[in-house]
Amino acid sequence: MAGSNSLYEILGLSMAVNRQNNAFSGSVNNNNNHKNLELATNTTPENEVDNSSNILTSVSSLFNNPRFSDITLVVGSERFHAHKLLLATASDVFETMLTSDRWQDGNAGEITFHESEECLPVFSIVMRYIYTGKISLTMENVIPVLVLADKYNLLPLKESCAEYMASHLAESCSACTIVSWYQYAKTCDLKEFEKICCKFIVLNIGIVILSEDWVRLDKSNLMDFLRRSDMVIESEFALFNAVVSWMISAEHVEDIEENLEDIVPLIRFPWMKPQELSDLEHLDFVNKYYKYFAPHILSAYRYHAVIEEYRTKEKFRFPNSQLVCRNYTNADIKMNFNKKVSGFSNARGINYKSTFDAILCNSYADRENFFNCVINYYPKGLPFSIPVDSSAKLSLQLLQADRSPAQVSCEVSVIIYARHKDIRYVSQCIEIEHTFGGMQELAIDLLDLALLNKDSPYLFDDVFEIHLFVKRLGSS
Repeated sequence: MAGSNSLYEILGLSMAVNRQNNAFSGSVNNNNNHKNLELATNTTPENEVDNSSNILTSVSSLFNNPRFSDITLVVGSERFHAHKLLLATASDVFETMLTSDRWQDGNAGEITFHESEECLPVFSIVMRYIYTGKISLTMENVIPVLVLADKYNLLPLKESCAEYMASHLAESCSACTIVSWYQYAKTCDLKEFEKICCKFIVLNIGIVILSEDWVRLDKSNLMDFLRRSDMVIESEFALFNAVVSWMISAEHVEDIEENLEDIVPLIRFPWMKPQELSDLEHLDFVNKYYKYFAPHILSAYRYHAVIEEYRTKEKFRFPNSQLVCRNYTNADIKMNFNKKVSGFSNARGINYKSTFDAILCNSYADRENFFNCVINYYPKGLPFSIPVDSSAKLSLQLLQADRSPAQVSCEVSVIIYARHKDIRYVSQCIEIEHTFGGMQELAIDLLDLALLNKDSPYLFDDVFEIHLFVKRLGSS
């Protein structure tokens, strides 16, 4: 039929229309499905899966396991089947060793490590740490572990060693390791632990000088300590004897004259009593090297012989560093007061008030210049009982007894003793500058009362002990 479409054309058009309809219909259905899927996704709660412990167990099983091992580490008489991926991930030092073209053994299947005698026994536990993240630290192994952690830059392990040592400082005194710990802290760049360790040594130098570790102190570190005024020590004479022991030890005796020239000026001879200066002059060691001591001893004698008014003149002037008082605990030096309270944990309305005379100058020519201090605890220590809550603090109250209007500027230091087993040590020191005069009272918060229970490390046989130092500022 003229003008009519052929059957094939009609069928083709029909099929095309059907395809379009099907395509349109399908797109609508797909969009609905997407909407339903989005709705389902938004309404389904998350369920986080944590199989990290299983993964860690699997990795841990590879320690010293030849399975998948691609390198062997030879350390002393031991051989460790290791995995480059884990070593490089744990340490950038290992990464450089195993990947750098400059390291000849990087591509070798076996590498020999040369470790010190102290580190050989702990290398295996450090390797195990790399695979497991676990290690058992002790007083005996913490230093060699730290040395390896520093050598291979295992930063988390270094921090763990520092935390362990910081929590065992009291034990380190009896174990004669405190000086070594301090010097390794400086070597390994453990800044925070170095500060903690240094402060502990300064506050407990009286214990440290009696340990075998004392003579291992480097000269530069010894000089740094001798420059400090916050050192707690029985007397300058006791400190002098400790320095002499350091000088004549096998570690330092070869450089004794050089050490004398550098170290003797750091001894504060004016803080020795005249009798101690006389005793010092009769020591064989001092007589042998008298030229290093003579000018300092003579100046100290003059300090005790001349009143302050004349000492301030030019010809009697002393180096300021020589005249600054340390925290001397000897009762003969009338700038300190040791206060002990028995039965402290159960005490309530007991009067703990004490008084002591604080000299204004250590010179024997000015020994009559002093002022009287009154010390009391609060809230314990009052002559009556008062209610306290669990957050209350034990405070020390200090004032001038005669309430003289004359003002005296002082540095007040309070050290608090603690016990670990049979070791009595200084746990902390509080330092405050204060001007006494008239009604001006000084209150110092010491500890939370909650810490002072019967089992407290601050109580030994239920005795609470502090030492108070009152040092006039600017005395000469």
